[in-house]
Amino acid sequence: MSLQSDFQRAWQQLQAAGGGTLRLPLPDGEVCADLPLVDSVGCQCRQLVVRSQRLAGLSTGQLTAIGDELARRLTYLLEPLHVIEIDGQAQVVQMRSVPPSPTRAGCAYYELLVRAGGELELVRYERAKGQQRTVTDALFTQEVLGRLIDDLVGALP
Repeated sequence: MSLQSDFQRAWQQLQAAGGGTLRLPLPDGEVCADLPLVDSVGCQCRQLVVRSQRLAGLSTGQLTAIGDELARRLTYLLEPLHVIEIDGQAQVVQMRSVPPSPTRAGCAYYELLVRAGGELELVRYERAKGQQRTVTDALFTQEVLGRLIDDLVGALP
């Protein structure tokens, strides 16, 4: 089975249930997404995580190269992503929307973490002026979520 056929089958099950957790097996890990709402067109996505042993033990330079590759691939999201911080001690590359999208209360942006512990994690945040950021659901069509999963998995070494 291919990743896309697994995705289509899982999408149909989640659509019938109205939402839930998407789990797609990988040879060396899994894709997991918290989708509180799924319909025939799209979904709300609270968190998207790709876990893979292929990330384990990578150098900061290798993690940064993955971040740069993802910035090139993920041009179809609401805002472009850029590497904004590299933490060599924690072995994490942090990417964010640059610039974030303005909202009535402040701004909204994606954050993508590339962790040497074996994980890519995408979350959307909203921040009102003078307040702490909060997780907000990203809205994706079925097509965009499938492509996003393909691109995240495809950027793995």
